Amino acid sequence: MDKWVNKWVSEQRRKGKKRIEVKQNGNRYYVYDSTTVWDKKKKKAKKISKYRGRLTREGLIKGEKRIAVRNIFEYGNSLLVHNAIQPLLKPLKKAFPNHYQEITAMAVVKTIDPQPIKLISSRWSKLHISTLMNPFLSPNKLSEILREVGSDIVNQKMFFEEIASEGDFLLFDLSYVFSQSENLLLAEKRYNKDHLHLPQVNIALLYSVNKQLPAMIKVLPGSVRDIKSFKKTLEEVSLDGVTVVVDRGMASYNLIPVFKEKHMSFVLPLKRNFKVIDYSMELNEFFVYRKRSVKWGKKKLDDVFLYLFEDVKLRSEEENTFISQIVAGSKKREDLRQQEMKFGKITMLSDRS
Repeated sequence: MDKWVNKWVSEQRRKGKKRIEVKQNGNRYYVYDSTTVWDKKKKKAKKISKYRGRLTREGLIKGEKRIAVRNIFEYGNSLLVHNAIQPLLKPLKKAFPNHYQEITAMAVVKTIDPQPIKLISSRWSKLHISTLMNPFLSPNKLSEILREVGSDIVNQKMFFEEIASEGDFLLFDLSYVFSQSENLLLAEKRYNKDHLHLPQVNIALLYSVNKQLPAMIKVLPGSVRDIKSFKKTLEEVSLDGVTVVVDRGMASYNLIPVFKEKHMSFVLPLKRNFKVIDYSMELNEFFVYRKRSVKWGKKKLDDVFLYLFEDVKLRSEEENTFISQIVAGSKKREDLRQQEMKFGKITMLSDRS
C-alpha cells in the first residue's frame, strides 16, 4: 500500500479507532470496520467487516459504493478525448487543484457519451482512463463541485487567461440554448433565429486561433442583446495584446472604446449599410483565397483602418441573383445601380495596419 494510506491508518489508530482495515482494489482503497465474533456452531472466531467508504488522499468518502473489479475496459474513445484535452490539464489543475480530476472525468464522459450526473460514475468505471485517475464521482459530490466551480469567477478567469497568450487571435461567437428549468434564473425569453418564444440562455465563446483552444466560455442571461453580451464578456478578460475577431452581426462603433480600454486589437466585419463604408475606394491589391480571386484596398479613418475586399466570383453571383429577382418582380430595376456597387464586397474595421 502507498505510504499515505499507512499514515492515515496510523492516525486513526492513535485516535482510538482500532478496528480500521483498508483493502486495495487496483489503484483504489476501501475502508472497513473489522472485528471478530465467536461462531458457536463452528466453534471458532469469525471475521465480520462493515464497509465505511473509499479512502483518498483528501480523506474518507463515507458510504461511496465500491466499484467492482473490471478486467475489460473501453480504451479508444476515452484515450482520444484524454489526449485531446492534455493542453488544458495544467491550467485546469492550477485553477482548480481540488477538483480538476472530477472536471476532467465529467468532460470525458459527456464528450463520448452524454450522461446525467447520477450515471457518470458508472460510465466512467467502464473506461480505461479510470485506471489512471481517481476522481470522486458520487452524484452529491459532483453537484457540489459544479456549484462551487460555477460560482468561482476568479479561478475561472485564471484558467482561461492561462490558455490565451499575448499576440493571440481570439474569435468571438455567441450562441444560445433553450431551457424550461424553473431553477435556471439566467433563462429568459428573447428573439432568436429559430423564432421560438422560449426561455434561453446565452453562451459566449472566445476561441484562441493560435492554440486552437477555447479562451473563455461564459453563460449570460438570455435576454441580454448580442453586443451587450460581448461587452460584458470583454470586461472580465485581461489579455493585453490579443486581437479579437467578431462576427459581422456583432459590429458596433461602441465596441471600439472597449477594445482600446482593454488594450486589445480588433477586427470588426461590417454590415453593408454602415455609413462609414466607402464603396468607391480603389482596390489596387489582390490575392487568391481557396481558388477565388479577391481584390482589396484600405483607407485610414481617424485611428482605425477601413478594409474593403471584393470577391470577383461572389460579385458575379450576387449580381445574377439580383437581376433574377428583378425579372421575378421581387426587386425594382431602379435599385440595381444603387446596389451593384455593393455586390461581392466585404468590409472590415481594424486598428491593425
